[in-house]
Amino acid sequence: ALLKRSLSSVSTVTNVEVGGGETLSTEPPAVSKLALYVYTLLPESASLKEIPDHYASFCVTQVNLGDKRRAVIRTWQILMKKLRGWDESATLKWAEKWDDALTGRRSGLAIYHYGPIPAIVSALVGDDIQLEAARNADLRLAIRRAIEIPPGFVGPLIKHPDQVETYDWEQVRKRIDDLIAASLEM
Repeated sequence: ALLKRSLSSVSTVTNVEVGGGETLSTEPPAVSKLALYVYTLLPESASLKEIPDHYASFCVTQVNLGDKRRAVIRTWQILMKKLRGWDESATLKWAEKWDDALTGRRSGLAIYHYGPIPAIVSALVGDDIQLEAARNADLRLAIRRAIEIPPGFVGPLIKHPDQVETYDWEQVRKRIDDLIAASLEM
């Protein structure tokens, strides 16, 4: 709490949290040191001189989310444009609800771990069936997989399809439409 207060005047610092640090033992029960994580909106390569390496015997790690945040929002903008026809401002308005997660103000950075697609799946379907998608976990997973693993693709999951030159948006849109139609027939 003291480090958080002392860094509150630094405008790019969004949060300070306690979390697991260096692993001391992997034998059950696993033991890790505690560490302090300072979240910022700076690019990954930046470093704030106000952030110490250690504070009250805790190791301090600066986590810069600026580049990752921009990449997630850019992916959302492309997904919504290509699959829903939204313009950038509509997507930015929708993305506001994820601001605490994207900036590190809210605990847990799952949005960066799992990528931008799981968060947007329900919004990718038409307004008329969003409730069905929200209730139907199988449909959400199928839509997510249609985006992350397009037909004929070989490789790791695609977390940012906007960065894949050969991504077939039309094929993915058709697959999603087919999945939605099939779920409505059930």
